[in-house]
Amino acid sequence: MPILGREWEYRFYVDLTFDDLVRYKQALEAIIPFTKDFKILGEYEETHL
Repeated sequence: MPILGREWEYRFYVDLTFDDLVRYKQALEAIIPFTKDFKILGEYEETHL
């Protein structure tokens, strides 16, 4: 989504799943240097009903 009042800046929301916690954390560490503002809105364990 474009950020109002900030030309050429966008906000992205990503929903993902992962099988390997270590690789997930490595991916987060790899992407953070390329972002200005990074927030994790939630992390949830998958439940099987």
